[in-house]
Amino acid sequence: MARSGKALVSIRNPLINLLIRHEGEHVIALDAMVGSDSITVVCFYFPPSLPQAHMVRELQGVLDLLSSPNVIIAGDANVRSSLWGPDISDHRPLDEGGPLVDLILARRLHVWNDPSSPPTFETERGRSWIDVTLSTPLLSPRKADWVVHPTTLSDHNPITFIVAGGSGVPPPVSLGRLSPRRILKIAREVALFYQQFAHEIEGISTKGQLDLWVDKITDFIQSLSVLNVLPTDSRLRVPWWDSSLDIQRKKTRALRARFLRCHHPQERLRRRIIFKKAAAQYKFMIKTKSRNCFNQLCYQLTRNNPFDLPYKLAARKIPARTVLRGVKADDGTITTSVPATVRTIVQTLFPRDDASLDTPTQKAIRCYVRHYENCIIDPPFTTAEIQGALHAFRPKKTPGLDGITVELVKCIFHCCPAIILSIMNACLRVRGFPTRWKISKLLLLGKPGRDLTLLNSYRPICLLTVLSKLLDKLITYRLTHLFYSKGLLHERQHGFRIGKSCETANNNLWEEIQSALRCKGKVSLISLDVQGAFDTVWQPSILHRLIAAQCPINIFELVRDYFQDRTVQFHFNGDSWSYPDNRGVPQGSCSGPFYWNIVLDTIFTVDLPAGCSIQAFADDLILLVKGVSKRDIEIKSGVALDRLVQWAHKHKLHFNLEKTILLPITFGGRLTMTDPPRVSLNGQQIQAHKGFRYLGVRSTLNSIQRRPLLQITGAYRTVSTVALQVLVGVLPLDLKALEALAKFRVKVLRSDTTVGDRTFYSSQYLSRVNVFESHPSTWTVHPFSLTVPLGSDIEIFTDGSKMNGHVGCSVIVYYHGQLIHSEGHRLNDEASVYQAELSGFTLALRFVQSILHWDSVRVYTDSLSLLTALAAAHTTDPAIWQLKETLRAIKQNRVISLHWVKAHEGTEGNEMADIVAKQATTKASTDLVLLRPFHHINSELKDELVRQWQDRWILTLNGRTTAEFFPQVSLHPHLYNRRIMQILTGHGRFPSYFRRFSIMDHDQCECGQRGDVFHYLSNCPRTGDLRSQLVFDPLYPPSLFEHTANLPILDLLVLRVGGLLPNV
Repeated sequence: MARSGKALVSIRNPLINLLIRHEGEHVIALDAMVGSDSITVVCFYFPPSLPQAHMVRELQGVLDLLSSPNVIIAGDANVRSSLWGPDISDHRPLDEGGPLVDLILARRLHVWNDPSSPPTFETERGRSWIDVTLSTPLLSPRKADWVVHPTTLSDHNPITFIVAGGSGVPPPVSLGRLSPRRILKIAREVALFYQQFAHEIEGISTKGQLDLWVDKITDFIQSLSVLNVLPTDSRLRVPWWDSSLDIQRKKTRALRARFLRCHHPQERLRRRIIFKKAAAQYKFMIKTKSRNCFNQLCYQLTRNNPFDLPYKLAARKIPARTVLRGVKADDGTITTSVPATVRTIVQTLFPRDDASLDTPTQKAIRCYVRHYENCIIDPPFTTAEIQGALHAFRPKKTPGLDGITVELVKCIFHCCPAIILSIMNACLRVRGFPTRWKISKLLLLGKPGRDLTLLNSYRPICLLTVLSKLLDKLITYRLTHLFYSKGLLHERQHGFRIGKSCETANNNLWEEIQSALRCKGKVSLISLDVQGAFDTVWQPSILHRLIAAQCPINIFELVRDYFQDRTVQFHFNGDSWSYPDNRGVPQGSCSGPFYWNIVLDTIFTVDLPAGCSIQAFADDLILLVKGVSKRDIEIKSGVALDRLVQWAHKHKLHFNLEKTILLPITFGGRLTMTDPPRVSLNGQQIQAHKGFRYLGVRSTLNSIQRRPLLQITGAYRTVSTVALQVLVGVLPLDLKALEALAKFRVKVLRSDTTVGDRTFYSSQYLSRVNVFESHPSTWTVHPFSLTVPLGSDIEIFTDGSKMNGHVGCSVIVYYHGQLIHSEGHRLNDEASVYQAELSGFTLALRFVQSILHWDSVRVYTDSLSLLTALAAAHTTDPAIWQLKETLRAIKQNRVISLHWVKAHEGTEGNEMADIVAKQATTKASTDLVLLRPFHHINSELKDELVRQWQDRWILTLNGRTTAEFFPQVSLHPHLYNRRIMQILTGHGRFPSYFRRFSIMDHDQCECGQRGDVFHYLSNCPRTGDLRSQLVFDPLYPPSLFEHTANLPILDLLVLRVGGLLPNV
């Protein structure tokens, strides 16, 4: 788009590739390419307020920059000429278009306009031919179907034309649009393929054989996908358009034509009024139907996830497609071709690892990791590992170069897990990463608000194949367990760590600052930014850290091969360019954050001066410096930064001075912004700031609740916030923050916290299990089936129940249809029904462990959530984790299977278990005491916070009219239309309100009494007929809204009272 915003080129066809050549004030130029066919499009707008000669010079300057023989020029010239329109006079001088005509003749441009066409610009005051379409001579023979289309709602009539005869490339086949049925069909074909070649896959012993079979399987899946791909429809769909709009559009067009044809003044005026009414109705229908359709879409999308597409659109979190343009090279020139542009950007974003620049220490490390070997071998991957890794992949993600989607890989694993398992273990066995999986597809996204001619204004996105990301994630699981078990993951790293988050980082920083302030010391923070952290970290440093952790040799060599000979490919207009990627962690990989963390963890071993500490969240570093004086802080900061710079150079990293910020803590006048500490990084002084954003959190909490509450209620903007909170039924924001803080302390920090008069003890709530405490190869899944009881062998039924606030569980055991054991236990009243089901299942497993090795055992339960948790590879519930371990031990000695039965369907064992569980709830004492599930704290906190909210509501002086109708606060909304909100708030068209805000000089009703809400609801003669229809107790205002029949009457009452007052 031109800088003036008046010239725009919009491309809807994704098969057309673009390269922007010029973006000026009134002219924009770009190359549109499809295969070998390329056309340069120039769009312009000449404002009538500016000299025509000046505008033509700008257009001529753009044409001078273009070297393409195929140029099409289109725009609003705001001048008339017989070259592109009929010789009809209007308010524009005929010779005003002279400069543009001279340009056309000088460059031998061809005019595509048809002078006999309808006018391109048409209003009720006149019409004209001012929109011009031009082209170079070579493009003129390809002109076809240049047509002006009369429209209804615009003064410019749209022009369409076709550029015929182009030679291009066939569109690439997309493998992403596969229906579930077609995906299942492909998965079954892949399973048959594996059955045919399983012995060859299992016999892979070299990297060459691995590459051959990966290519063979990938090509086979792609061939199946191409045959099953759904046809695409490039037409723009308008879901809200219907026949009524079509009829109204035709009617409006006909009325417009009748109005424009008429020349009789009186009749023309009448027809104009009729046309304007029809056009207004047409606009209203479009606005209403499109808005209703959008509202319905937002509701459907946010019903399950409030942060879906509508939130992303509002927050601008969906990046627009980046159109390539020339960038500034090192010599200051602007690139003019796609290959040169991409090469220049990639060389900056993907720097090469030049071994000739290594220091002696770095050379030694590079040689050491190249020849390292040990005797530790990690076991093969398991089905449970792969299932857990696939479960972590989000659906609908863009696939890599092979086009194989997450949904397809999951379906293949479901139909034939052996093929995925065999390929992954073949990679581990030959200690090599398939060459095809090392190639990533590069996308370039422009950073919002940045000058895209600068190289650092682009963000690279690398699309990896799903199977490569699967192997990468399996390796990451193994390495995470390795480092966790050896205690090599530092506590001060809060990014990409289980149990760590932005909240833990902010809390830790806050506590350190508070500790220093309590000691009457001075504190400064230095925010450090590692330039291109993930993309520039030195790979030998990663491998060196793996050696320090005694990584098994098969995993180590697999990772080492993973880093070698990687490439990124950029695809554009049917061509592709490959570039080496031998530095940094692979962009878009699952292991990238982990590899960065293990290198960054070495920063915590740097010997910093006393009083200095550092913490990290991924690549965001905060250096905290404490001292007794400003000078002391300056000295310590200088020494600490020098040592951190030395650490960075060791790993070939650099700190970005432009993003490094110094924040003196000025609380209590300890330090001042007028004379901050002077600290330098690499010889340049760091700028001091009053504040900075750390992990998305600012230093102050802004009041953001009032505006959305006003939008929800539709109340007058003078209504107090406390009243709005009661009407909408939401906690005040400070109480909501207090709730979040209490949950964080109990759940994450595992510390006790007090809210109001109530203390919440973390020891009373369940904690989470870190799955990486165990080796991933020991993870287990326990599938279940829907088989009905057979009446043979050992059949065990479990159940849990909650009645009258009491909780019980049970287990029933049948042997060949005969009841042999029955057991029920009462749990503590705080236990949930899910915990009761889980306890009953635990009793069943204990019974199985206590009996001799008899027949096979079948365990039945009606808790689908429990069975689903046991069938999942990952769980953070300690009770589920313990059940899995018990099941694994049992399965080593006997046959046991799990089954789901539907509750209350007449199954004898299930009904008996339900009876026993309910009987257990009536026991006088508790048999088992379980920790409370963490979600219990939600209701307990809500009760305490609502009590505090109620105390505020009673004592506040604002919102007293609302308090008359709703004296008790609750989390249930009281939302009505805007007129009834005037009654509930007292803010509306009432004399008392008008007098309060100086709109009227008195507050008297026509009857002489004070005209407030309660006057019109109790004794005003002007509303007596409506008041007599209301069903409520005048002495108890809340009863007014206990009957929905009162609402339309109240609506009429507000309309009548509002009509008695002047319109101001």
